[in-house]
Amino acid sequence: MCTLGANSGAGTAWTTPTNIYTDDANYATVALGVGAETVVANLYLCGVLMGVGKTLTSDLSVTEAYITGGGSTDMWSVGSLDTGTVISDDFAIGIIAAATNSSQILMASKFAFGALAEGYLDGIYVEVKAKRVSKSAYVNCVRVTIYYTAGGKRHQCSAMAGSMMF
Repeated sequence: MCTLGANSGAGTAWTTPTNIYTDDANYATVALGVGAETVVANLYLCGVLMGVGKTLTSDLSVTEAYITGGGSTDMWSVGSLDTGTVISDDFAIGIIAAATNSSQILMASKFAFGALAEGYLDGIYVEVKAKRVSKSAYVNCVRVTIYYTAGGKRHQCSAMAGSMMF
């Protein structure tokens, strides 16, 4: 087991980052300043960036909605990953909120995918429920769906960030 990178970036840090662990009316928030709010998702293993990130939106809406990236056959240019990788505490999704002169990363981890059959991932799909309020980004929750092949059959499993804690 390794230590994941901290929530970080240039400018003001995220407030209440653990609010992303439940889908409710509580948010992790960050003040970004001027410019369109771009949100990007990246995969991390042991705090190290893996593959190519996905731009979820280049103009965060004022209305809360799921912004998404990846898919059932999208491996984010990582190559081959086994199911054991994503069920560990070492797997995380870094959500980067950025504006003209500021960016912040929010690490979403502890996904309770449960007991997955031993196999290899075919794709990763990320959903971030977020909105913009004035010059700040608000993230409600993060959900990841993994698609994998085990025993010659395709499977899928979804989990919310923080669900391993409950």
